[in-house]
Amino acid sequence: MSDALFNGEEDKEPNLSQGWVTSSIGELFEIIGGGTPSTEIPSFWEGSIPWMTSADIHGLKDVTPRKKITSDAIDKSATHCVPKGSIIVVTRVGLGKIALAPTDLCFSQDCQALIGNWSYLIPEYCLYYLSGAVQIFKYKNRGTTISGVIVKQLRELNFPLPPLPEQHRIVAKIEELFTHLDAGVASLKKAQAQLKRYRQAVLKAAFEGRLTQEWREEHKGEIEPASELLKKISRVSKRKTTRKYERLVNGDTYYLQNLPDEWELTQVQEVGDVQLGRQRAPQHHNGPNMRPYLRVANVFENYIDVSDVKSMNFTPDEFEIYHLEYGDILLNEGQSKELVGRPAVFRNEIPDVCFQNTLVRFRAYNGLIPEFALQLFIAYLNNGQFSKIASQSTNIAHLGAERFAKMPFPLAPYLEQREILSEIDRHFSIISKINDNIETSLRQAETLRQTILKQAFEGKLVPQDPNDEPASVLLERIKAEKASRAAEGKKGKTLQRRSPKRTIKNAD
Repeated sequence: MSDALFNGEEDKEPNLSQGWVTSSIGELFEIIGGGTPSTEIPSFWEGSIPWMTSADIHGLKDVTPRKKITSDAIDKSATHCVPKGSIIVVTRVGLGKIALAPTDLCFSQDCQALIGNWSYLIPEYCLYYLSGAVQIFKYKNRGTTISGVIVKQLRELNFPLPPLPEQHRIVAKIEELFTHLDAGVASLKKAQAQLKRYRQAVLKAAFEGRLTQEWREEHKGEIEPASELLKKISRVSKRKTTRKYERLVNGDTYYLQNLPDEWELTQVQEVGDVQLGRQRAPQHHNGPNMRPYLRVANVFENYIDVSDVKSMNFTPDEFEIYHLEYGDILLNEGQSKELVGRPAVFRNEIPDVCFQNTLVRFRAYNGLIPEFALQLFIAYLNNGQFSKIASQSTNIAHLGAERFAKMPFPLAPYLEQREILSEIDRHFSIISKINDNIETSLRQAETLRQTILKQAFEGKLVPQDPNDEPASVLLERIKAEKASRAAEGKKGKTLQRRSPKRTIKNAD
């Protein structure tokens, strides 16, 4: 939106339409502060009055308070109860959030409530305007140590006030256009979710052999079966070859049924070396052999982030065990349940690097293409196979190197591994292009949303009616009634607002 509309400064007048007037938050609204009842008094939190924080705001009209307090808590704290329809503005933690109160409620000190005279102001008009206007505080505070917005800043924020009938027309038009826009956005997000499912379906087809079925038929008799490949791997790794398995981990049948005859169902440990990283301990913090090491914070799905790499001491013998080589796959050993096992291939992003015991390393034996294993592990991550075998502690899930080593591995012939990776790449390229188009459309939808609001508050969204009472007259009424209430407040009277069971303490 234009700087003229959203500068919050009195010395810059916006170019308003006929009948409009520039006002301010302080002129139009009573500003009520919030607070938090003592958590050391449990009885305060056993009431029926909703109490919210900025974390309970999920949209302009989506507020879901998770806690409730008593009237006694209100009386003995800085919080206030404001009526349904009040506008809640977050001025500290969560700065920039704003919402319409769905019911009478209280709120924390991170918020301020704006209470207007809804005989002269349309709440939705105010909400839509302020949803953009309060963002100026985020920009002004960016790069500073300011922790929030003071009430004076909020009070002085400019507010373009149109005639009352035009407020109605503007809200009706915004909501009409937003309804169509929201439907389009919902369709785009649904398409994104379908792409994610399609991506997983591609991996499932790949590791069941269906993605390369035609290719196998075309090359029948030319392909060395995976059983022979597994024998060669076994000779190199000096492990005893394991044949077909009756069951998968936890009895799951994923990737077990109807594998091609040329394939071999084996275990992770039969086709690569599995190694848990070295523990980080105080005795390793210093020493003559300080080396960089990767930890769980560095490993994302098919991506290694080396922007924050720590170092610790690895002796030459330890370096031999824990160093990384090109093509090694790192998996999150300790993570949240849904992210445990998250894998990425190491591609020499940093030289002479080791890894910590929050990670498991898989080093493919000769004959297994590392990228083939990576795609299988990504499939296991996304279909929940890793989370199924993980053990759960209080706050974290552990993959377990031994459990991971015994997971099933559908091994394809070497040439078919290459073909599978080519097919996966082809399908994923299509998915990526479609997703890029969806992302572009979503950005365009957001731009259109902002354009609608900009036109609305510049008086260009709906036609003006010369018969509408000018907003200047409206503003004088609002000021007069606000002054009258302030005078009553100074006489010690209790301020009430459309909610006889809730007291609104005077903010002044």
